[in-house]
Amino acid sequence: GLRRGRTEAHDPAPVAPVDPQHLAATLPFLPRTVRAVVELLRLTGARPGELCKLRFSEIDRSGGVWVFRPGR
Repeated sequence: GLRRGRTEAHDPAPVAPVDPQHLAATLPFLPRTVRAVVELLRLTGARPGELCKLRFSEIDRSGGVWVFRPGR
């Protein structure tokens, strides 16, 4: 990354979370799988790439709370 004050480049504005009302209005129009991913992103704070790397076998669903146990 660039260090502040060392170049002419401007710092971009921070990315804010999506307004919950906009999200709620959008969810009914998403395909089931995409909706599940969006809801999981919202609930966990994970990055999209992190969710895409999940494998079903790494999720312990034996209890009331699901636990992700990565293989490595």
